[in-house]
Amino acid sequence: MNILFTRRRAHVRVLRLAAGLRRTGRHKLFLLYGTNVGRLMHMYRWLMGLLRGQWYRPAGLLKSDVYRGLFDGIDTYASAGELARKLQRYCDVDIVHALAEPNVDVEVAIRSANSRVVFDPVDITSMRFGDNKQVNQAELEAERFCFEHTHGIVHKGPEIQYARERYAIQCPTLHFSNYCMDDWIVKDPLPKRSQRDTEWHFVIAGGISPLFISPRGYEYNQYGELAKRLAQQRIHLHLYPPPTQGNPLATYALLAARNPYLHLHNGLPASEIGQEISQYDFGIWIHPKNPLVTDDSYRLAIGNKFFTYLESGLPIIINHDLVYGSELVREHRVGIVFNYDREVDQLKNIIAACDYQALCTNVRAAREQLALSQQIARLEEFYRLVLHQVGPRSPTGSSIS
Repeated sequence: MNILFTRRRAHVRVLRLAAGLRRTGRHKLFLLYGTNVGRLMHMYRWLMGLLRGQWYRPAGLLKSDVYRGLFDGIDTYASAGELARKLQRYCDVDIVHALAEPNVDVEVAIRSANSRVVFDPVDITSMRFGDNKQVNQAELEAERFCFEHTHGIVHKGPEIQYARERYAIQCPTLHFSNYCMDDWIVKDPLPKRSQRDTEWHFVIAGGISPLFISPRGYEYNQYGELAKRLAQQRIHLHLYPPPTQGNPLATYALLAARNPYLHLHNGLPASEIGQEISQYDFGIWIHPKNPLVTDDSYRLAIGNKFFTYLESGLPIIINHDLVYGSELVREHRVGIVFNYDREVDQLKNIIAACDYQALCTNVRAAREQLALSQQIARLEEFYRLVLHQVGPRSPTGSSIS
């Protein structure tokens, strides 16, 4: 098959899906990547990033050898009109795999492409923020259009339950997570920092919001308070933002200067982060409750962190408010589920009571079971289902688990 991926901004999900398909040797893969809109938009984003302690990098993905090695062709678009025109040129593409956000770009793909379009919502906008007026209403309208008019939906977790209650979904669906990349599974981990100083070392690898100046609703990705609570227990916290995010840690510098247990690191490419963080003891997947984030988001969300930590060989510590993530941790016995509000100050005691080596053994077993090579055939099967279904959409709304 010829498969075209589209997304406005870089996301590791594109990388993981493409790598799994490339590994089969059965497909030609293309990427149509947005560079946002015009010079004024670039300048605005650069200035806002500067104020927030972030460095805006509009085209970093295109310079990545990892991406270039996966795709038979990479192209860009800078506006909705250009996206539509370029999609219409891809006449020999069988499947367009269009990833949100923004949803408006996926709507353009569904309306313009000559091929079957698979909608990948990644993080459902309305599920995170409900009908909050701060959310662009055009995005919510586009989200509805995408769910109700695409030829197929690939989703990374049980959030499809939320979408089915909200929208009239009539197409096939597939639950396909950001599974462990076979080539990124760390076989030879770095020596543990804790072996040198006899203190626990936690790591957060993923989205990190700047302190003080994050948009409302994104405070759940701030970790200043967590760092303080861990330091009181003599537990180290290491922060690694994704390189595409820029430098959100600039706002943590003053805090780190006064807290010897908080360590700030440069972001690393997804292909390198697993080896780097293998020197720590636990991967942290913690989002304290935030009233601006919906309960559905906490209940159904699945983060990329889960698979990154498995790849690196790290057991996971997760707060129980992340319900689906907690279920995964319990199912595979790969970490500790705790109550953030009641137990965050007791983490050292909780860890001392667990069998750390058993958790590490379970992590190694789980990452083999959840390896992309063991799962990719389901995605190929789903593409074939979408490609050969009769009519623009399946009337049955069937799903593949």
